[in-house]
Amino acid sequence: MSNTKFKSGDVVRLKSGGPKMTVRNYKLIQPFDGKAYPSDTDIECDWFEGNNLKHAIFGQETLEIEDSSDSHISSGNTPNRHSY
Repeated sequence: MSNTKFKSGDVVRLKSGGPKMTVRNYKLIQPFDGKAYPSDTDIECDWFEGNNLKHAIFGQETLEIEDSSDSHISSGNTPNRHSY
C-alpha cells in the first residue's frame, strides 16, 4: 500500500466540494487467489445527509483532507453524532 494517502478516520471532502466524509478504509479487492487485499486507490467513505448515513467508494485522487480550521465545523452547531 505504498500509494495510500489517507488512513481510517481521516476527514476528507471531494476536491470538487460536497459534504465532509470520514474515511472508513481502502476498499478490499479479491483477485483470483481468493485472498482479500486493500486497494491502493479506492477509498470507502461515510457521511451524513440529514440523519441518513451514506456510504460510497471514491478514488483517492478525487479527495483531499478537510481543513479542520473551517469555522462552520468548529462552531458547535453540529450535533455530536454527526461530528467526526
